This record gives sequence, structure tokens and C-alpha cells, in this order.
Amino acid sequence: MDCYPGVRNYECPMCFRRYSQRDRGGIVDRWLMPITRPLYAFVFQSLHIRSAEEIADEFRKREESSYLKLIVQEIIGELNHPTQRVKDMYRTRHSESELREFLGRFVAELDRGPNETRSKASK
Repeated sequence: MDCYPGVRNYECPMCFRRYSQRDRGGIVDRWLMPITRPLYAFVFQSLHIRSAEEIADEFRKREESSYLKLIVQEIIGELNHPTQRVKDMYRTRHSESELREFLGRFVAELDRGPNETRSKASK
């Protein structure tokens, strides 16, 4: 069932992945699919621009490691072989390239691990 005006939801009968289409935009991963969650935190959770490091730290604290691995796998797949305009997931002032850059930094931060220090902090 479509809950929001102008948003259509779809599910692939073969792989059960869920997708949405807003107004006349492209078909994108639906809310709560792995890529959508870190993007949501970046776009909406705060008035100040949050860093990939802050958001990765929050995800590490509240998500299971197996889910974090899934998020990383999904983001790397999308960055290496784009299948959608991630900007179409949310109405945002950020450009497609800014959102993809954030996703790359977010994955790098998750890969870095919570105990590794950032180079600028050690200077």
C-alpha cells in the first residue's frame, strides 16, 4: 500500500528487494533498505552538516556487525555500479555527487573501525 501521495512502492517478485518512485523521479531503493539509512542521517537528522565519521560512529553503536557488513556491501555495489540516482531517495539540497561522496566516506569510516585514529586528530 502506498502511504504517501506521489510515492509509489514496488517489490521485486524474484529477489524481494523493495523500491520506491517519487512523483516522476527514478525508481530507487525504498526506505529502510541499507543505503537509505545512512543517507537519511546525513540529510535530515540535524541542522548542522554531520560528518560521515559521526554517522558511522552512531551506526556502530546501535547496529549489529552483520547489518553493518550488509550496508557496506550495498553501498560499495551502488558506488561501483550505479543503478539509481540516490538523490531521488529524498528531497534534499545535496547534489547526486555530494550524496555519493558522503556514502564513500561513510563506508571508509565503517571500514576504519572505532579504535583507529584519524590523521588530523593525531597532528
